[in-house]
Amino acid sequence: MSSESKKGNRDFLMQGAVLAAAGMLTRLIGLAYRIPMNNILGDEGQGFYGVAFEIYSIALLLTSYSLPLAMSKLVSSRKAQGKMGDVAKVLKTGLMFALVVGGAVALIVFLAADKIATGVMSMHLSIYALRVLAPGLLIVAFLGVLRGFFQGLGTMYPTAVSQILEQIINAVVSLLAASYFFKAGARAMKAASTGENLAGAYGAAGGTLGTVTGAFAALVFLILLIYLMRGSLKRFVNEDSKQTEAYSVILRVLLVTIAPVILSTAIYNISQVMDQAVFAKIMSIQGYKESSYSAMLGMFSGKYNTLINVPLAIANALAVSVIPSLTAEKVKGDTPAMFSKMGLSIRFAMVIAIPSFIGYLVLAHPIIDLLYTGNIDKPSLMLQIGSASVVFYCLSTVTNALLQGIDRMMTPVRNAAISLFIHLVSLLIMLIVFHLTIYAVVISNIVFSLCMCLFNQHSIKRFTGYQQEYRKTFVRPLVAAIIMGLVAFLVYHLFIFLHLGHFATLLSLLISVIVYAVALLMLGGLSRKELMVMPGGVRIVKLIDRFHFLSPSGFFQLTRRVELTQQINCLSDEIRKEISDLRNAMSRQDWEEKSDFISKNVISMPVYQEAETVLIFMSISHEPDTQEIIRHALASGKTVAIPKCEDRDLIFYRIDSTDEVSPGRFSVPEPVNADDLHRVRMTDKSLVILPGLAFDKKGFRLGYGAGFYDRYLKDDSYRNKLMIAFSFQEVDQVPTHPGDVPVDWIVTDKEITEV
Repeated sequence: MSSESKKGNRDFLMQGAVLAAAGMLTRLIGLAYRIPMNNILGDEGQGFYGVAFEIYSIALLLTSYSLPLAMSKLVSSRKAQGKMGDVAKVLKTGLMFALVVGGAVALIVFLAADKIATGVMSMHLSIYALRVLAPGLLIVAFLGVLRGFFQGLGTMYPTAVSQILEQIINAVVSLLAASYFFKAGARAMKAASTGENLAGAYGAAGGTLGTVTGAFAALVFLILLIYLMRGSLKRFVNEDSKQTEAYSVILRVLLVTIAPVILSTAIYNISQVMDQAVFAKIMSIQGYKESSYSAMLGMFSGKYNTLINVPLAIANALAVSVIPSLTAEKVKGDTPAMFSKMGLSIRFAMVIAIPSFIGYLVLAHPIIDLLYTGNIDKPSLMLQIGSASVVFYCLSTVTNALLQGIDRMMTPVRNAAISLFIHLVSLLIMLIVFHLTIYAVVISNIVFSLCMCLFNQHSIKRFTGYQQEYRKTFVRPLVAAIIMGLVAFLVYHLFIFLHLGHFATLLSLLISVIVYAVALLMLGGLSRKELMVMPGGVRIVKLIDRFHFLSPSGFFQLTRRVELTQQINCLSDEIRKEISDLRNAMSRQDWEEKSDFISKNVISMPVYQEAETVLIFMSISHEPDTQEIIRHALASGKTVAIPKCEDRDLIFYRIDSTDEVSPGRFSVPEPVNADDLHRVRMTDKSLVILPGLAFDKKGFRLGYGAGFYDRYLKDDSYRNKLMIAFSFQEVDQVPTHPGDVPVDWIVTDKEITEV
């Protein structure tokens, strides 16, 4: 891989790690203050707090959830093209959008709070918290625009710092206000002699005040940062001669980008709101008191969801960092770099998600007992049952981002809609038929997240040809996590036997982290190269070298084959980058002349003249032009077929004219008539003409990394495989994998070589 590509991967992981660290820190701060606040409010008060936040989250969809992603995509694509003037226009357009839409939604929520709390959620006392949250919708809208702007510029540090600042102020104000207003509500209850839990309702409102205050502080920080940067931004804008987009065009693009993100995120959050609304209605019909099902919802949102969301910070951070990076690679047309970032983002998410799943499964009750008071049996069982959803939600979050990063914006919407339907059906069945109460909500969330994973993975493979690697991404972290889980179980019960109390939980968690890290390294879950790319990776490698986990006598011998495979992959990427740069540097005249020589060489060959069928690709970008060969073959009465990517396979279909094609996967022209009637199979009278980025004298070719032609040519019984390329695409040796199929002829603009 070239130094530029390595730097891109390092930057992507560094930025993702910075945001992940900030996300984890903010989640831990959130966990730290939510625990005492939960104890202040009680389960019923926490129910009011949770319901208000679910409505607030839905309202945020129109004001901020979609804005960081949309802004980062628009900014990164224009920055990649050097259009800094248009970057400034994107920022101004986003701020205006936030003002109009954020202000309108905030006003609607404030005025309609009574109807929402009473009519929709069946918890009228949540009105106080909802009205306090309403102004935050406008504040967070501006915050989303500025965070997305910085993310699009390629830096996650402003977002990370603002998140930490927001959460610290949120925690302090929430606890102080919740305590103060809870006492005020208790006095109001006593004075009014009412049976309503005004203390919990007022306390919930106080808790939400911290959310608004924290967001305002973060917004002030980012505004100050923009102010300090104003000189540099003006200089970039003044030096840009490529300002071409009108504000109306940018607004239209912003809306087109936001709409599918709103829809997909809405379905995610609507599922939570619908869960609570459906649960409350059915519990009421089944004879449960409001205080009873409010308490169950309080356990779900205040205890279960709080813990489940902690590891999701990693997935959210990776998703945020990968979107602008993927968008930039797509603009450049660098498919290998896209695939590399897809794989890394999924792998690093799973390195955290899988041990979190096993840890919650094994230590759910001790963790809940350590953190919370009151009823701990129900939330402990919730956490055990729902622990698997950590993996599925992490994976679905990252794959959503991957699809959005490659401009498949509506695909996550469709996948989420189908998953939501399946989720609701399962929820109703479990509530009405099996009477599983709050556990039905937990299980239905597993169903939803699992469906999203499966649909998203299928979509990514379909649209890009990306092949998910399973052994290092899923199997090895799972084996390491199972080892960790067994050790955690034994150690915890040993410490309990020694009467260590809560220290047993803390020590078990610490030992679990160490065991998992060691097991993952010993199993080859992370290589030296991958560790070095991580922030602080050099120090980590030096530390574990002292224990010989990465030395020739330890870990390295166990993973030599894996490391060699990685070296081959890296070398392949390096060659791809080098040859692509050489091809892209060709002038139009040079490309046409060399392509003409290649076409004449192919047409002069006996193997071509004797072929009854020519299976050939339609060239794109700076590949050798195949139009002349196709026209000659058609005029000579030969059957001509071009490929279409269907899942992981290439299928060739007959064309009778070069007009019978349309852009397909990777924007490669594909046959319009892709049916059984037009399908063409390879025979001993066929000639297959292949593309490629590099070749060697042994006939091995380096493709674009998806392996379509190697799978198609796995039956090597026909000696009719021909690669066309420019002469400068030759290398001394192409890195090979088992299953790579060499060609029989190589035709360049200078010579014809039979292997």
